[in-house]
Amino acid sequence: MVEVVLAALVLTAPAPLVERPLARLTENRGRVELSDEAAAFTSYQHVSVQRTEVSDGRTRVAVEVNSPTSGAGMWPMRVFIDNSMGPAGTVLVSFRGNAQGFHSVSRSIEVQAGERRTVSLPVFAELRSGTVSASGAGTRGGEAPVYFANTTGNARLLLNLGKPEAWERFVGRPPDYGVGGSVQVLSVPPAEAPSELAAYTGFDAVVLPEAGLLETLDEAQRRALEAYAATGGALLLQGPLRSTRALPLFDGQAPGGAYGFGTVQVHAEGDKLRNPRDVIGVNPRGPAPEYERRYNNARLEALLPQATAPLGRFLVIIGLFTLAIGPGSLLVARRRGPAMLLVTIPSTAFVTCAAIIGYSVLADGFAVHSSTVSFTLLDSNEHRAMTLGVTGYYANLSPARAVFEANTVPVPVHEQAREHFAADLNWKDGLTMGSDFIPSRTYREWGLLSVTPTRARVQVRREGEAPVFQNALGHPVSRVTVKLEGELWEAFGVVDGGQKALTRNKLVTAFQPGTQVVERFSGQALQVMERELAEGEFLALVSDAAFVPTGTLKTEAHDDQSWVRGSVER
Repeated sequence: MVEVVLAALVLTAPAPLVERPLARLTENRGRVELSDEAAAFTSYQHVSVQRTEVSDGRTRVAVEVNSPTSGAGMWPMRVFIDNSMGPAGTVLVSFRGNAQGFHSVSRSIEVQAGERRTVSLPVFAELRSGTVSASGAGTRGGEAPVYFANTTGNARLLLNLGKPEAWERFVGRPPDYGVGGSVQVLSVPPAEAPSELAAYTGFDAVVLPEAGLLETLDEAQRRALEAYAATGGALLLQGPLRSTRALPLFDGQAPGGAYGFGTVQVHAEGDKLRNPRDVIGVNPRGPAPEYERRYNNARLEALLPQATAPLGRFLVIIGLFTLAIGPGSLLVARRRGPAMLLVTIPSTAFVTCAAIIGYSVLADGFAVHSSTVSFTLLDSNEHRAMTLGVTGYYANLSPARAVFEANTVPVPVHEQAREHFAADLNWKDGLTMGSDFIPSRTYREWGLLSVTPTRARVQVRREGEAPVFQNALGHPVSRVTVKLEGELWEAFGVVDGGQKALTRNKLVTAFQPGTQVVERFSGQALQVMERELAEGEFLALVSDAAFVPTGTLKTEAHDDQSWVRGSVER
């Protein structure tokens, strides 16, 4: 009898999952193995989202809520428009956040009669709750409160373009809904993938878990994904790739590995899955929290001298004011009587304020001051520049707006130990940012990710023994290093359109950035710029903002420093 009971217990007891080999979890082809450094993938969770109706009528608008938001950059708010019963027209969708000053994000969407559309609205990572409203076309107008989850700590946020089951087959592991699930996987149908760079910047990795999926996307979606990888993102693809046309930086080489400032991993069965990126490529600096400034005397390492008030000069003006109010008032009271103080004290205060304001106007003027540090990779085959930049701004009066192309993404401060901020966004014909992009008399640093077309190039030709450098970058070059026939050559101070004979390089390293440059970029971006030059490559230091988008702002530049890397033309 005892033997029967024991046998029954053994047969009915569940097998411990941790002892099951990985191969038994899935028998599907295309599974990849996990490397030791990709332990984060062993515990992931699928994100559960819901829809909230914003507006009804003949045109119905809903938004996806409870989806996770990124820790930096932007995340895509998904808006669903059902116009199957409505007329053709424009639907205005607006999100007003409850944090960082109640900033708004809006987009005008053209819809056809009988059409259903899913649109992504890129939103700053800081805006995680607020109110969504919709109007226009056949809507009755309406709004709905929304809330989105926060990805905190060491958690990762991955975008899976496909069904959750496809991700499970790809990674070869079941989800872990316990306390250890450190990776949040948001699954989106490939047909609804965002078609602009900004929507991807907040994800630690974007995964296409099925072979041939990249080729099924439309041109705008493929370009956005490629730009995401080139500006520092991690793109994970299930191989084999049918074509590398959508990934032009590979240029005939075997796909996989480093890609611009980021990585593209093309996996075949049995390949090891590596970790996604650690942080976003740019690291703009903001002021330390108030308690740090008050108790620990923390200071901001600003790119602009205008970021700090001229305390010495202001103290002189205030000292003169004190002398005029103190001993000066006694003198006036004795000679003219106490009643005269009702005139002299306000007048003195007015003159002092006018002196402070006048000094500020004379010293800073009404221009927008800026200082930029940046890294750029030139892709001469595709005639484009891939840029990571950080620009510090200061203005006495805030500019009305800044306008960027759709392939440019502004990145606010995202360090936990810094004060955060956001700004209004209007996604129409690119990106328009309001006056809160640069508030009056407030120092702001913005990171900028961009992929922009350019005809800039560098040419090298032989004249006798020494090669000659020809500057066609469109910007003056302070220093350039070129590798030719296994040797390093250099030139200094070459104007735009000018040329100069190269001399053999005497520097220890070609890339010598200052501290302010290093601390504003990720380690991965620094590694790309520090990498040893290959044959025919150049690295140039440009003395202006170079390829960093200006947002159509006219600025007075101060000490710009831009590093440009690419291949020379001979």
